[in-house]
Amino acid sequence: MTLKMAFADEQNKSENEINGDIEENNSQNNHNDPNINGDSFDLDSMVQQATEEYSDLNNTLDQLDTWMTNLEAQNDSLYSRLQDLLENNRQTRIEIQQENAKSQETHSSNQGDQESKQ
Repeated sequence: MTLKMAFADEQNKSENEINGDIEENNSQNNHNDPNINGDSFDLDSMVQQATEEYSDLNNTLDQLDTWMTNLEAQNDSLYSRLQDLLENNRQTRIEIQQENAKSQETHSSNQGDQESKQ
C-alpha cells in the first residue's frame, strides 16, 4: 500500500467516525425533543402552542396599549395644568410689578413734595 492510499484510508476512517458521531447526536437530540416523534412532527400541538403564545402576546400588547393611552392622557392633563399655572404666575408677576411701579411713583412724588416744602 502506498503512502497516499494509507493516508486516504485513515482520512476516510476519521470522516466516518465524525459523521457517525453527528448522526448519533442528532438522533439523541430528536428523542429528547417532545415535539418530534421519530421523523414526523406533532404539528397540531405545535400550532396549538404557537396559537396560545400568540394570544398571550396579543393580550399583553393590548394591556400595554391601554396603559400607554392612560399615561398619555395623564401627561396631557399635567401639561395643561402646568401651562395654566405658568400663565397664572406670569399674570401675578405683572400685577406685582405694576404695584411696585405705582408704589415707587408714589414714594418718589412724596419725596419730591417733601423736598420742595423745605
